[in-house]
Amino acid sequence: MTEDPALAFGGSRELLGLIELIYATVNDPSLWSLVMEKIAAAADGGSVRIPEERMFALKGLKPVACHAYAGFDGAVTAGMLGGDGAVRCVRSDAAVTGGGWGRRRVHADTVYEALMPHMQRALQLHLQLEDARGQVAGLGAALDRLGHAVFGLDESGRVVVSNGRAGELLETGDALSLRGGRLSASAGLAGLLRQGRNGEASGSVLLHRPQGGPLRVTVMPFRGVTEGSSKKLASLVFVSDSESGRQTRGTALKALYGLTPTEVRVSDLLLKGLEVKEVAAELGVAVDTARFHTKSLLAKTGTRRQAEMMRLMLSLPQG
Repeated sequence: MTEDPALAFGGSRELLGLIELIYATVNDPSLWSLVMEKIAAAADGGSVRIPEERMFALKGLKPVACHAYAGFDGAVTAGMLGGDGAVRCVRSDAAVTGGGWGRRRVHADTVYEALMPHMQRALQLHLQLEDARGQVAGLGAALDRLGHAVFGLDESGRVVVSNGRAGELLETGDALSLRGGRLSASAGLAGLLRQGRNGEASGSVLLHRPQGGPLRVTVMPFRGVTEGSSKKLASLVFVSDSESGRQTRGTALKALYGLTPTEVRVSDLLLKGLEVKEVAAELGVAVDTARFHTKSLLAKTGTRRQAEMMRLMLSLPQG
């Protein structure tokens, strides 16, 4: 007879409390040790272990691979493990034998079956969160490599990420400022910002200032995530000083999408109107090599055709 999961944990409150603790590990992985201690206690276990350096799946391993774990006190059934997470709960009464996993007790299996879906989901959420944080870190570094002030706006128009040059520009206060977390804008720029948030075509406008040359503001749709928040980026705003040094659009593309130096040269040549054969001749490489770099450019920028990639490049500021 299957045991009531709540009884296995001493009551519904205890079970729900442990499930809540499992999901708390998404943001605080250090709580896993406490989670596993509670699982071991509920399963009458001797010890628990989670690999720290690498998470991997044990589900589906061949019997010969299971012998590698025979040195532990024991191991849970292969059925409780799967997906991207690797959690090994070791029980004092389980053993790995030549025929596979050792005997299972109804009580312990009830514990594992009640919690495993939540553990797997928590691990998946943690990995997704870490991946998102990595993307944000990469985006922040990319923005700082650009020679422009760059603001990242969410769907409501609020600035949620910016680089160092953007901060310096706001400090001067002679062209742009923040009001309620949003960029103050002329009617022309306000329209561009609205188009960018709605995923429409990119565009540029000149902002005149009391001292110095005008600033060129370019707005382009951009989808991404922000660190420590569920908000999504909707657009990027580039602000370039007409008196500053110039850089190619390929260089801006490199910072945003991680292009190689060769891919930057290929993108700039394509933007000049050269065909792939002409690009190959200009670079002194085989046509197949130039075609390979072109396909790589499309993949990295998320575009499907050269014309689409050219439109993306033209939306980026130059200079």
